Amino acid sequence: MLRDLDLSKYTKVIIATGFTDLRLGARGLVNLVQYRYGLDFYDREAIFMFCGRKAATIKCVLFEGDGIVVLTKYLKEGRFQWPRSPQEARLISPYQFSLLMSGFSIESSIPGREIPDIHAA
Repeated sequence: MLRDLDLSKYTKVIIATGFTDLRLGARGLVNLVQYRYGLDFYDREAIFMFCGRKAATIKCVLFEGDGIVVLTKYLKEGRFQWPRSPQEARLISPYQFSLLMSGFSIESSIPGREIPDIHAA
């Protein structure tokens, strides 16, 4: 489900780089979005993603207008190639989302270079 998320509804996919304590519930993750990163959680076009220390689990939170939705994905095998840069909130493209959900890195191994978005116009 998460891998095939319709990103036409969510024009802003925002990841929290580094590690997040995934024991946090919905309200704890919302507080991170609002107070640590200073972002508007109630933006109905945004989905916020977090990854734990072992990188085999991610949590996503979003606002549907009448409540908060939390999605959790546990990988059976392997781990996500989650950016482990210092704590920051980073907007990613639909292509980068697809790479991340497929197990690929969204960061170049060459400092100062970015992975090109082949679907950008």
